[in-house]
Amino acid sequence: MRGNSYKHRQKSIVIFTAFLIFSFCILSLVFSDQAKALIADNMLRPFIGNTKTVTIEAAYLNAVDKTKTLKNGLLNTKAESARIINPAQTYGSSHFGLDNIRPLLTDYPVQGEGVWDTVKTHAGTILLAKTFLRVDPHRPTSEVTIVKMNMNELYLHLAPEKGKIPSTIIRNGKLIAAFNGGFQQKDGHYGFVIDNRTYLPLKNNLATLVIPYHGQPRIIQFNGQRLNPNEIEAIRQNCPMLIENAVITTNLPAWNTESWGLTITNSMFTWRSGLGVTRNGNLIYAAGPSLTPKTLAIALQKAGAINAMQLDINFPWTRYSVFTYRKGVIHGKPVNWQMEPNQRYFTGYNKDFFYVTRK
Repeated sequence: MRGNSYKHRQKSIVIFTAFLIFSFCILSLVFSDQAKALIADNMLRPFIGNTKTVTIEAAYLNAVDKTKTLKNGLLNTKAESARIINPAQTYGSSHFGLDNIRPLLTDYPVQGEGVWDTVKTHAGTILLAKTFLRVDPHRPTSEVTIVKMNMNELYLHLAPEKGKIPSTIIRNGKLIAAFNGGFQQKDGHYGFVIDNRTYLPLKNNLATLVIPYHGQPRIIQFNGQRLNPNEIEAIRQNCPMLIENAVITTNLPAWNTESWGLTITNSMFTWRSGLGVTRNGNLIYAAGPSLTPKTLAIALQKAGAINAMQLDINFPWTRYSVFTYRKGVIHGKPVNWQMEPNQRYFTGYNKDFFYVTRK
């Protein structure tokens, strides 16, 4: 009797989960990506919990990816062939070197791939540059946007959930850019510290971004190291290391992830973002669609990162905006046309985020 009851309960769970996945797919035809993300966070998670919601998201996202991949294969869709253009200008700063990145998918070259384009300058010095790479031969139309930040000229700051960019920074004209943070507390209780206030305690064996008051940010694997709170503006943890000492680590047991969070997120082909540090201490942000932790790590490594971590995942939470001032009014523009600008950085955003200022 008990056996029949157990089988009936398991069958009901399977049917209910299948119904939710089917419903999510139907909703995807009606709602925007922003709406779908809000439905998942505000309706599914409170009703069925984190694990089941992520399972449904994974099934949906992987189905979408397989459909796109199959379509590209049937239609023989390839990236648009074009001559790779070398930059005409030379960059004088050895610290902020912008050598071309050799593309991985050489059979079908795309104009501008791996070539750095200046995004933001000040007094003749390049502050931000961007390029793009394709890192998956099975997904040749998926491009990873890469932004390089000149940390000899910039400061990095962290804002908590419900936080906003201080008005004094907006008024002084030094705000340069802002980009997404990492997973929220409900997704893993990752360590989070700002100005000596501990929002969440640090955990061992996680990728840890350390932002000093003075000096360049660094990414380390935290194993209980002593960090002087008087010297550190912020600390943010998220997942295991993607790259450590120039070696991609996504094949290590740490990425089996029962120890750090929801295992299913590792196998999802979805929008992902990450942050890396170069040998010279510059920061590299990377984000793109149809990525796994491994392909995200490849993009960061090719761009020069020797240590790197994953940040937030899923569209529309992965975004990088650059700010300009026109007639005293600040405007934000995403570095990738698919990303959404976020004016809530100025009024209070429901996720943590980073912002970049000029020294």
